[in-house]
Amino acid sequence: MSTPRQSKANRANAQHSTGPKSAAGKRKVAQNARRHGLTTPPPWDQVTTWYRIITGNPQALPDLTSQDRREQAALRLAETEAQVERITQAERAHLMELHQRLGLDADLPRAARVLQRLTDRGLDYDDQDTMILLAQDAEDPDIAEAARLLARTSPTRPAALRQKMRTLSRYRRDAESARRTARKEWLRFAT
Repeated sequence: MSTPRQSKANRANAQHSTGPKSAAGKRKVAQNARRHGLTTPPPWDQVTTWYRIITGNPQALPDLTSQDRREQAALRLAETEAQVERITQAERAHLMELHQRLGLDADLPRAARVLQRLTDRGLDYDDQDTMILLAQDAEDPDIAEAARLLARTSPTRPAALRQKMRTLSRYRRDAESARRTARKEWLRFAT
């Protein structure tokens, strides 16, 4: 149990962390939930496909207005299955993006040439610290630019990419939790 003094301090501290104050900051954070679209309902065609699989009827169409608890449970399970599928696809696409960015695709001949020059010099381009130092001290502008790029996409520091992966993983865990709940409800009516 907190004391009145602690409660007062907590309220005072909470006033300091209420989000952005400027109009520009508020506009920016207002779009946070729209970055990936995973908070929206899943596409109806995917829900219908899962509904047909769950009910075992290839002609079945989900009815949002149905009062039948079995149909409602099947629809909830279909929605959660479609959501898990969509989030899993987003995770896979992001992993592919990570792989492509960190692997520096072959369609970047300039980067490949610079990587070869770095390797010829005996430099480890997977080491972020080396790339940062090289970006600051390089006399060749191509090498400095490539070093900055490599430092940003280094496996030891892809901060934005890791953050997105954590976000996708959190959405997947939430969707899987909702699916477990819907599955339990469906099993009560299916048996």
